[in-house]
Amino acid sequence: MQNNKLQPKLSISIITYNHELFIEECLESLIHEKCNFNFEIVIGEDYSTDRTKEIIQEYERRYPDIIVPIYQTKNVGWQQNLIDVINRCSGEYIAHLDGDDAVLSGKLQKQVDFLDHHKECSMVFHNMKFIGENIVQDSYNNPLEESTCIMGINDFVSQGLAHWCNSSKVYRKSSLNEIEYLKNLHCIGDQYLHLQSANKGAIGYISEVLGLYRKHENGFATLNKQKDRIACALNDLVLTYSHAYVYGVKKELVDRQFAFIYFDVACQYLVLKDYKNFKLYIEKSHENNIFFNKKHKLCFTLREMPVVLHGLKLLNTYLNNLRGKHSI
Repeated sequence: MQNNKLQPKLSISIITYNHELFIEECLESLIHEKCNFNFEIVIGEDYSTDRTKEIIQEYERRYPDIIVPIYQTKNVGWQQNLIDVINRCSGEYIAHLDGDDAVLSGKLQKQVDFLDHHKECSMVFHNMKFIGENIVQDSYNNPLEESTCIMGINDFVSQGLAHWCNSSKVYRKSSLNEIEYLKNLHCIGDQYLHLQSANKGAIGYISEVLGLYRKHENGFATLNKQKDRIACALNDLVLTYSHAYVYGVKKELVDRQFAFIYFDVACQYLVLKDYKNFKLYIEKSHENNIFFNKKHKLCFTLREMPVVLHGLKLLNTYLNNLRGKHSI
């Protein structure tokens, strides 16, 4: 922990809402990080209805040189809350951490050192371990096997923006200049910010597990699977990946990601037995004549037989659960 009366080199951006069960663990994991630079924790508390604000106030009292709180006077939503937090960050670098996640020892120093030594990079990610109920112990966020790698925007997009965990990134504040665009998004904002930073420089990746990503029933990852959020998430992803065309990413790579997005949406509707929307989006997923795996091809081929596909999906989920794996 450093004394942050001096100009911080790193700002840690946190947005939080109703995280009373998790926010203390999140802050404790940061407060005791040992770094050779000063850092600040800028935390946007979005008018929670639980004790989240009280907990933050206690940390503000104990660590006034580090904690920079923003107490919203009404619930402004994650978009405005995140914009306010980013605008308040004064460091050269920004690390993002969701209020229900936590860091592991050495994360901040290793990522700042990486960006210091790789001036060509605008952002660096690391591997994450999932925590929460019904999580396999050795389940991690990113499947890349390289110990360290640096990639350009084309390779970054081809990996799939969803693979890069929001709570694992540190980026140069100068790489963001269009954050107000977040107001056009409603469910998913991290992938847009990742793409925007990737447009400003190369992307670094450290395979070491340096953080904990919590999956629980109130998290966005779960909410986005509910029927009333599918269309919202789809809208945000289409807007985000449309920027990839503008940023000069190879068309075939973007088209492939759109195929995946529409296939994923089709599968969600299939599980919910909304066969009309399943058929609509499985056909959209093949508009550019792309099949990215055998499951995609099978679903498209049997698109007129959704009841059969629904049964196969349930069987696949059951078998994966028996093996202790997560269904795709």
